[in-house]
Amino acid sequence: MELKTALENIQRVLEKYPEEEIETIRKNKDAAIDSLISIIKYPTENPGSREAKEVIVAMFLLSEFEEKSAFEYLLKYLSFSDNDVHYWLGDILTESFHIILANTMRRSDIDELKKTIEDPAIAEIERIMGVNTLVALCGYDMLSYPELCGYVERLIEKFGNNMDFITNIAAMCDILCSEKMYSEIEKAFDDGIIDPIMMDKDYFERNANINSGVNVIKSDRSYDKELGKIESIKDWVWFEQDGENSFRSFEEDQRELRGNFTDSMIIKDEPVFSLRDALAACSLDALEVIGSTYEVDIDAEDSRAESEDAIFKNITDWDEFTGVL
Repeated sequence: MELKTALENIQRVLEKYPEEEIETIRKNKDAAIDSLISIIKYPTENPGSREAKEVIVAMFLLSEFEEKSAFEYLLKYLSFSDNDVHYWLGDILTESFHIILANTMRRSDIDELKKTIEDPAIAEIERIMGVNTLVALCGYDMLSYPELCGYVERLIEKFGNNMDFITNIAAMCDILCSEKMYSEIEKAFDDGIIDPIMMDKDYFERNANINSGVNVIKSDRSYDKELGKIESIKDWVWFEQDGENSFRSFEEDQRELRGNFTDSMIIKDEPVFSLRDALAACSLDALEVIGSTYEVDIDAEDSRAESEDAIFKNITDWDEFTGVL
């Protein structure tokens, strides 16, 4: 397979693990780097875009190659809107992105990462992924355990009143916990700031590993460098190993998603993510039809994200919406 074909293929919606493409790129690593950077760079230059491009395979390959020039673009994903980061990364955000980011970092990049983590405008899930990246760097011996704990203590002072943030920090208590962190998290439990559904105080007290040290991080598979290789997701459900073709068009993927999207997929108490995904999967023509149903004019000058937001604000009946789809 030609390198050009391999690079084109990994940007399409994947139906089967792209083994031949990956091996071709590996064999031509030096020649492929600039193109892989361009792939992950595209969303950072086109905020709100819903272009039919995949970035995940390129990210994993750059992580495997430990390509340091990728860091500045990967870091920008942590500043994306909640909708955009889920569109481009999906489950990668919580499963592997901290390792992908860490594998492309130099020690001198840590301050830039901290600036992003401390940005009050980013979503809490992105802030936590930034913290997880620092934990990975500690496991790589690029950051000392006391330094890491001291930094998280300062983050708690700044963001400790945010339920999502402090709940996630509490959930890391088995690998990351100083005496001061323990005290602050215990107080957060008492003040009702920690989400009781996500984190139980008894669990915290039983599992908190105060000053556990770097060896605990090194032994935790969640921070293993191998998670930054594409093989780590080879068995994911979106790689259908028995498919006749390795790739399908974005339009085919949209049709399948819309065909499978029923009211049973909507969590009616909190339907936001399912609804957002459904809108993102629609073609522009379909979006215009949905817009007309809800008396929303789709302006060609508006960004795709603005059009989706305008429709979202007008939907009040979920059953009716799934009927429209």
